[in-house]
Amino acid sequence: MSIRKFFCKVPPAVEQNEEKKEQESIIVFEAAGKKQKPINRKRKQESEACSKTEVKRRKWSNIYVKYGFFLPVEEEMKAYPSAQCILCPAVYANPCLVPSKLLSHLKKQHSEHQFKPEAFFESKVAEYKKQIAAFESRMHISDEYTLASFEMARVLLLHKLPFTVLETSILACLKIAARLLHGGRAAIEKIEKIPLSDTTVSRRCQAMADDVEFQLISKLKNSPSFSLQIDETTDISSEAQLIAFCKFADVENMKMCEHYLFCKPVGINTTAEAIFSTVDDYFKSHEIDWANCKSVTTDGAASMVGKFKGVVQKILEVSPQCKAIHCMLHREALVAKKFEKCGTKKDKNKKDKMKKENNVFENLLKDVVHVVNGIRGRPKAHRMFEQLCVGMEASSVGLLYHTEIRWLSRGRVLGRVYELRKELYAYFVAKNDKEWSRLFSDYSWLLKLSYMADIFDKLNKVNLSLQGKHSDIFASTSKIVALKTKIPLWIQKVDSSNFSDFPLLNEFVTECGSADGPLIGEASSLISKHLHVLRENLEIYFPNEMEKELKQNTWIVEPFSNCSTNDEALIDLKSDLLQKAAFPNMTYSEFWVKLLSVPEYEILSEKVITVLVRMPSTYLCESGFSSLSLVKKKKRNCLTNIDPVMRMALESEITPNYKLLVKNMQSQKSH
Repeated sequence: MSIRKFFCKVPPAVEQNEEKKEQESIIVFEAAGKKQKPINRKRKQESEACSKTEVKRRKWSNIYVKYGFFLPVEEEMKAYPSAQCILCPAVYANPCLVPSKLLSHLKKQHSEHQFKPEAFFESKVAEYKKQIAAFESRMHISDEYTLASFEMARVLLLHKLPFTVLETSILACLKIAARLLHGGRAAIEKIEKIPLSDTTVSRRCQAMADDVEFQLISKLKNSPSFSLQIDETTDISSEAQLIAFCKFADVENMKMCEHYLFCKPVGINTTAEAIFSTVDDYFKSHEIDWANCKSVTTDGAASMVGKFKGVVQKILEVSPQCKAIHCMLHREALVAKKFEKCGTKKDKNKKDKMKKENNVFENLLKDVVHVVNGIRGRPKAHRMFEQLCVGMEASSVGLLYHTEIRWLSRGRVLGRVYELRKELYAYFVAKNDKEWSRLFSDYSWLLKLSYMADIFDKLNKVNLSLQGKHSDIFASTSKIVALKTKIPLWIQKVDSSNFSDFPLLNEFVTECGSADGPLIGEASSLISKHLHVLRENLEIYFPNEMEKELKQNTWIVEPFSNCSTNDEALIDLKSDLLQKAAFPNMTYSEFWVKLLSVPEYEILSEKVITVLVRMPSTYLCESGFSSLSLVKKKKRNCLTNIDPVMRMALESEITPNYKLLVKNMQSQKSH
């Protein structure tokens, strides 16, 4: 019962009305158990209704100036702008543009100016806008200067130079050219507006790399299949770096293309799991489908080709149709390096016997390396030998260092030593070194040296033919097949003392005039045995299965040949006169990429692309490592984010979208 009802009589109707009001004003408490501030439900509903009403918006009026407020430049294009105080940084939102509020701000915050005339505030606004215009005119530049900055930065990155070179060297050279050739100070002022600081170049590098990567990933996803080429190395700061290249069909440009994919740090442990995880994370972040990866080429290291836990095995788990390829360059180098047959445990005795017979050439190579390093490794001896070569009018001056890890080093060193054999003999005689002077006057030793120089020169030529960009599995395999075919012919000629296939050996024998001596017969026997070992090692590292697969796919290279086939799509293609007429005007890879856009032959061309994307060697990775040593060298060993720099250093086919980059960037000078 209410207090009012207790002390006085209340009419029943009024009493019922009051009880109804009491029921409507039920106090709502939260269920947390704590005593909260009570909320009147009716008032809550009224406040929610008020909050849903639209806030009143106001347009700008010039009368606000007399209260000390003006319209900022960035708000001029808005229908309902905000206003800023000319005397302090205060900004009033649009709903607050009420004269009373503006006047209140002026009185409370700037009471000393509340009685100033409107002209005072107008002069303040004009002065402020003048300062802003002066600052923008000095800092803001046209888009052409930003575009020049981008293109100059790309040239710098392609040549793998530090970021500071543009500002410290190139800019100074441009100023000299402008002063002398283009009218002095006016041209210099234009050049000075080009933003070329090291931080600017770093930002340009990142922006261009992101754009190039976006274009590359788009092209890669449009291709029906692609292949990978991966390898791992350690940079100057002892950080393990994994580099990857890809090959795919560029449908837009109708050709097969090879591109740099990424260069990422592997971590502390360069295990197969760490390497695969690096590649897999990159694929997931860019939504690349593993199912389209049809081939992966590695250097044959244990972490790459391990039978149970290698990278290749992990890739096969996510892409069963992927084909693993051991780099042909590494295999050819292993063949050239070994002087005995790479046999199994079953023929161990035969291997030991063969090793003893081929120790002659191995010892000869050790002698050559000892001579070269003995002279080339001592500055004074090297200068004396160079002077001797100049005095004897030798065709070459000085010896070449022998490096075990360089594929072509052995052949070049042997060739140079044979070329300077007379100068070396004179050098050791002058130094009274009887042991080495006797060696360089030994007819038998020089005979073997000439053969070694010849055979390694031939192997170097094969290695060079396997190197280079845009090589496919057909061209590389044909080089190895040709070498395997030539060796039996060389053996046949050497057995009959015919050295016409070895120019230096043939020249030495002819020069000495003793082609029928017993030493020639002994040398022929040793050379023949070495060639047999070379052929057997080639069979081990390059088995015949590779040649059989090549023969089965010759129709890819010659689709209109007379070879028989059971494929209906290929039969239709052979009968298509339009495609037959177009084939001679392009390469076979371009022809098959073009057929991807022809619905009739799309399935057949996709099948062919899975073969054409295979990369026979890791040449691109090896050349990438050379670029890495130039990009991240001793004076730049703190460079951490290496991927964008490597991308711009190695990517020359995809051009950044300069117009889009300039459009999305505010043009201003470096400061």
